[in-house]
Amino acid sequence: MTNSNQNKNKEIIFPEDSDLIISKILEKHNLEETVEKELKKIEKGEKTNGEIITELIKKAAKEKLSFQELTSLLKTELNISSKKSEELAKDIRKEILLLVESPEISQPAPSAKKEETKKRDIYREPIE
Repeated sequence: MTNSNQNKNKEIIFPEDSDLIISKILEKHNLEETVEKELKKIEKGEKTNGEIITELIKKAAKEKLSFQELTSLLKTELNISSKKSEELAKDIRKEILLLVESPEISQPAPSAKKEETKKRDIYREPIE
């Protein structure tokens, strides 16, 4: 498996309140949509702004996108100005991406535990 495939398949843990954070970010940047507008988009098979941002956040976390790549994708996907996409990317990075956890990093490797259990204590007598 290539390195890029490994990045795509690794598990990412987002903050519990990330949906609320995304809503606040959308509101702050005037990208929130009314329920009616969201329903119309869904009926047409289009993605809502919230869905677009959520997918880009997941992609950024899994593939370790650079700030410029994230900014460019936000600009293209949401059809917004360069300045607005840069401000949006800053908020996303600060409010969500810096809080994302990867279980691979936060938990000790299983092999380290095995090595500890294999070591023999020379000061203890074996029980027979």
